[in-house]
Amino acid sequence: MLFDLIGLGAGATPSGDDVLLGLLAGLSLLKGEDSKCEEVLMHLHVVIGDTARSRTPLPSAQMLLAACEGAFPEPLLILLEHLASSNTLHSVIIERSARVAELGHHSGLAIILGLARARVLI
Repeated sequence: MLFDLIGLGAGATPSGDDVLLGLLAGLSLLKGEDSKCEEVLMHLHVVIGDTARSRTPLPSAQMLLAACEGAFPEPLLILLEHLASSNTLHSVIIERSARVAELGHHSGLAIILGLARARVLI
């Protein structure tokens, strides 16, 4: 279950939380395309709001709660903007994805994984 990812892993932002951050970003990007996406996103917001503070370190809980409000790290926001544009070159997507992948020790890679899996959920 997705909610089992909350707090999964070590560090200030466990990998499970980073994957959830990517999922939240991806679902936020897709929410206008599919009603099921909106439903999944709202359910994630409720569960994260109810459990993040008790299941994961404070910096990660704050990151997830901010993501529920649409606030993402700047490199991820820039990538989302390019993904939303129909004019973005493939090379720009690769470059911006690499910038996200550089976040933290492994956080960026986990965020990219979550982002890539968002479409699979809906």
